[in-house]
Amino acid sequence: LKKATGFLQSQVARILELRATPELRFVPDDSLDRSEAVEAVLKDLAERGEFRSEAERRRARTLADFVPPRELLEALHAASTVWIAPHFNPDPDAMGSALALCEALRALGKDATVLRYPEPPLGISWLPGWKHGLDVAAAAARVAASPADASLPDLGVLVDCHRTDRLGPLQEVFDRLPRLVCVDHHLLTGRRAPLPGWVDDRAEASVTLIHQVIMALNAGEDDDPITLNIATNLFAGLAGDTGGFRFDNTTPMTFGLARDLAARGVDTAQASHRVLHERRRAGLELLQRCLGTCAWTAGGKIVTARASLAMLAETKAAASETEGFVNILTSVDG
Repeated sequence: LKKATGFLQSQVARILELRATPELRFVPDDSLDRSEAVEAVLKDLAERGEFRSEAERRRARTLADFVPPRELLEALHAASTVWIAPHFNPDPDAMGSALALCEALRALGKDATVLRYPEPPLGISWLPGWKHGLDVAAAAARVAASPADASLPDLGVLVDCHRTDRLGPLQEVFDRLPRLVCVDHHLLTGRRAPLPGWVDDRAEASVTLIHQVIMALNAGEDDDPITLNIATNLFAGLAGDTGGFRFDNTTPMTFGLARDLAARGVDTAQASHRVLHERRRAGLELLQRCLGTCAWTAGGKIVTARASLAMLAETKAAASETEGFVNILTSVDG
């Protein structure tokens, strides 16, 4: 084209009949290349799910999407002595996470201990390993007797919470430990920054994250790190936090994890019953009194109920036995 510029320009002059003919210039047209590059970027984004709705992303989520942070794994590998604590008034997810991680760390040669609170509900005290935990009072006494921080555990791990103020009577104990990390699936709350570790609110339960931590800690090993006891604790937490796989946090991944745990021999019927339905008589009497306070407002669209300290004293029930009461209210039509 550049060689034919003179000829083309003369043709233009003849056709346009202009005294001054526009100067012809020729430049490469890369618009097609650029459009193809844009299309390649869009295709890549689509393949990575960037244009999916949140519901589609949730349905497509797999355990492979949950990768424990390197810093958390390094802290767990480096520690020799580890104390693990669920939040105060723990539910099956919190305690199941703690007990599962504890057994996995012991299998790696760590001196790991789960700290437990008094008056646990029946949905927790049956979990494998619970009876071997260290009571709050014993932990506090051990810390108080420690003349220097060197005699304390190397690492404290919070599960199903990400701040020490969720530990109730254990807060002062853990605030003295030299290093703390957390594993939690809840949204960040409060004015205090979360502890270092792993907080991922995409997970339906903390046991999902603990499962991934255990697998990552044993990466490259031939033996399956998920023993029957670990699987039972993980399944209990999964069943508890999904309401028996009925809540809207249940995804295809949830059923996949439940299937893998059940395949390891978990008695899923017994675990679900003890987590979701088993109560002490005192807990049932507390529920009876609580339901007696139901009050309806806003034309029946709002229902409230109250469990008081006086009711706890009358029935000799534990505060932890109020777990699940709210689900009875939310089950009411309308």
